[in-house]
Amino acid sequence: MMQPSIDRAVSGRLFRVRVEDLFSQAREWMSGQGLEILSPASGEFLIGDVPALTMRYDRSQAGVLGGIALGDANTVIMPLGPRHLAALGRTNLVGKLSPDQVVSVNALQIASAIEYVYLRPGGGLEHNVRSLAARRQAAA
Repeated sequence: MMQPSIDRAVSGRLFRVRVEDLFSQAREWMSGQGLEILSPASGEFLIGDVPALTMRYDRSQAGVLGGIALGDANTVIMPLGPRHLAALGRTNLVGKLSPDQVVSVNALQIASAIEYVYLRPGGGLEHNVRSLAARRQAAA
């Protein structure tokens, strides 16, 4: 009786179906969200090796590794480069983030990175990255 299910699992078909189902659920959830394109009023964005981060407004951690699943998130943010960040929001908008908000986004990228964050040479973020990375290392 269980053999057909075991065969599907062993062949990878069950995994593929589950991934496709999760993709459909995520696409449906995201289709109801607005898209925000945000630029820093000053400074630049870092990009971590886990750039798309799920966020909750009541939590200081971010990302799936921080315990926030897509279905539990208020938004998803993702830097697109040093001058632009995409975020899911209530409405479509183009806006600016304050310098403090840019520092917060960069700190989340560092805290959520598995191994690396990427920055533009000469962009002025080297000191901030080293400082935040040292704090992360000390907390570990």
